[in-house]
Amino acid sequence: MKLLNTKNNEIFFTSNEKDVGHTIIIGTTKKGKSSFLQEEATRLGISYDELLNKVDLVPQRTMPDKRDKTLIEITPRYKLERYLILDAISELSCTGIELNEKQMILFLAETKIGSRILDYDEVETTIRESMMDELANQLLNEQWPTNGSSLLNKTPVESGKSFSERFKAAAIKHGYKINE
Repeated sequence: MKLLNTKNNEIFFTSNEKDVGHTIIIGTTKKGKSSFLQEEATRLGISYDELLNKVDLVPQRTMPDKRDKTLIEITPRYKLERYLILDAISELSCTGIELNEKQMILFLAETKIGSRILDYDEVETTIRESMMDELANQLLNEQWPTNGSSLLNKTPVESGKSFSERFKAAAIKHGYKINE
């Protein structure tokens, strides 16, 4: 973690040159101290100055040192590094199904999601949500339930089955592995 003090703000970087991380711009309390850092010091039971002297204020996310940067062709127009495909598989596993690498490559080729991963160089939250929605659309011709929708596990439709049951059944028909 790096700390950059400017005239009115403190800026924290939670990455190093090799990782993708986050930047937090922290305003001041007009006393030259950050209200965010004061709250963090209070939460930890230490003084503001002790917090500033800590080497690692925010744990850095752990990324593998050696990511597989082998380029995999998704379409003739673009390629993705293999670790991004594996990240996409991991992120999509929250749906209860798991695509293998070939299935994910085909899925990314059929949608515009692969090009978004290329643009962001990571599989972030909105991309994961887009993958979930696109997969539900492909399997059931429906959108993924959102905002705590009761459709996910409870509300049956005409078939008498919930979204989750129908989603898993359609995934099996398409040859996807079910995570239980």
